[in-house]
Amino acid sequence: AAIFDGTGLDATETGALAWFAGAVRPATVTALLGFPRQDVIARAEALGAVVLEKPFRLADLGALVAARARG
Repeated sequence: AAIFDGTGLDATETGALAWFAGAVRPATVTALLGFPRQDVIARAEALGAVVLEKPFRLADLGALVAARARG
C-alpha cells in the first residue's frame, strides 16, 4: 500500500498521482484529499486510487480507515 497526500487534484496533482500510482504498482494507492468533490474522486479512482477525505485529527484518520475496511 502507498499513500498519496494531495489537496484538490488539479492538473499538476493529477499528473503526480498518475506517476505515483504507476511507480508503486501493483501496490494499492490511497489518496488523502481535502474535501474532494465527486468529479475529483472519480478522477482519482480512474487512476486506480482509493480516496479518503483528509481528516482534521490523526484519530479521525484511524476511524476513516476502519470504516472503509468494514465496507
